[in-house]
Amino acid sequence: GLKFPNGMALSADEAHLFCAQTSDADVMRFAILPGAKLGPGERYGPALGKLQEPGGAQVAMHDLGYTDGVGMDAEGNLWVCLPAANKVVAITPALEVITVIDDPSGEVVNHQTNITWGGPDLKDLYIGSIRAGYVLKGRSPVAGQPHVHQLA
Repeated sequence: GLKFPNGMALSADEAHLFCAQTSDADVMRFAILPGAKLGPGERYGPALGKLQEPGGAQVAMHDLGYTDGVGMDAEGNLWVCLPAANKVVAITPALEVITVIDDPSGEVVNHQTNITWGGPDLKDLYIGSIRAGYVLKGRSPVAGQPHVHQLA
């Protein structure tokens, strides 16, 4: 029943799985139940933009909300790639949406499709793209949530 499921991330306590729904411009959250089963899905935060409806009025690129890759930072913010808008937003634990990266021209951040952290302090930010011939690397103001292979 998901609408083009895409990027996924686990909460730090592994109690929830987050899944971007590209064709619904949002993120779903599922409780992880005993036996590694998923509970019913619920929208996590608001819709993250608009969708271009067939035959509908043209939606400005900056307002497009097609969600793709997601990553969780160490403070519990879920970073979400919006490739059609050349933006990355973060959904805070209070369900507020903060724009983290915005490149309307697409000169540097162009149709980004995935995001993750690395480096010794987990503040090296890596952003992949479906259009760019490179992976962006920059410094993040907050560390990424460590994955199991990054825990010491």
